Amino acid sequence: TVDGWARSQAQRTAISLDYLSRTATFLAGLPGVKTVLYVSGGLETEPGSALGEYVSGLCPGGESLFALEGLGEQMGEAFFQLTRHLNSNRVTLYPFKTGALRPSTASSASARGEAGAVDSFRAQGTFEQRQRNQLESGLGVLADETGGRLMTTDDHIAALARRLATRYSLAYAPPETRGSEMRITVDVEASGAQVRYRRSFLEKSADQRLAELVDGALFLGLVENSLGLRLGAGDLQPEGDDWRLPLRIQVPVGSLTFDPTAAVPTAELSVRVVARHLESGALETIERSFRVKQPEGQVAADSRAQLPIDLELPAGPTSIAVGARDGSSGVASVVSTALTVGGAP
Repeated sequence: TVDGWARSQAQRTAISLDYLSRTATFLAGLPGVKTVLYVSGGLETEPGSALGEYVSGLCPGGESLFALEGLGEQMGEAFFQLTRHLNSNRVTLYPFKTGALRPSTASSASARGEAGAVDSFRAQGTFEQRQRNQLESGLGVLADETGGRLMTTDDHIAALARRLATRYSLAYAPPETRGSEMRITVDVEASGAQVRYRRSFLEKSADQRLAELVDGALFLGLVENSLGLRLGAGDLQPEGDDWRLPLRIQVPVGSLTFDPTAAVPTAELSVRVVARHLESGALETIERSFRVKQPEGQVAADSRAQLPIDLELPAGPTSIAVGARDGSSGVASVVSTALTVGGAP
């Protein structure tokens, strides 16, 4: 029973962490620091541990039957990965725990003086306190690691706006850290001062960044078009039960950076396209690399490179997001559009 309860709590926590991770991904396209107010009943770093301790107190010697330690290790790794993802996308989490003022069942029953139940109520009270601590433990980790603060009363909510208005931004040039975590420490000399800040940073690859920008455009409409992308398309063609859409991504030649050391100056472009069927939620993802040769002679101001990609789409409303990154300059553009693919082929 304890193991079953622990695993169900671990599953619920894992689902919540996954949704928070998706939120951080979608927000990657927004510039600057992002603040998320997360309202939750709690997240446990060691699911079922409070119940396991309670049952062990009632039935000594049964601890070996509980598989709780492995779950705690899995949850610890999941929290670790999420906080690194939040920090890399400059997302600060302010968790607000609901039910913080709920009275203890054990203390209220004990106050009534029910005969023969004082010891049981004391044990239950200890369990409830440990359970409350566990529910706050995961929220506290997310807040501390991302520079936020765990809130449990309305007073904290009221002070949040003032707190966000008095932040400082510190900039520095770190060493090359791509693919590895960098821990951050900030100290102040002011006596009694508390500092809340992002505790880590993980530099993501250019491909990861582009993928997150495309997701933000697809789900939240967050677009950034520094390269001046335009989207065109040919006629829809039947393709089995679906339709083939000849998508044409147009990039101004003047916005590209060509490698002058090559025999023929060439620009390298990485393209990611994601199409989402709005009724079924089905996704189609295509990644392509293109090499664009620098035109000879004088180039017209409106000259554009054509990057062809064919999509297979089911009938119905569809949202499409397209991201392109110049390999030499690192500049990326993300655009999105929506269309309805009609009828059966």
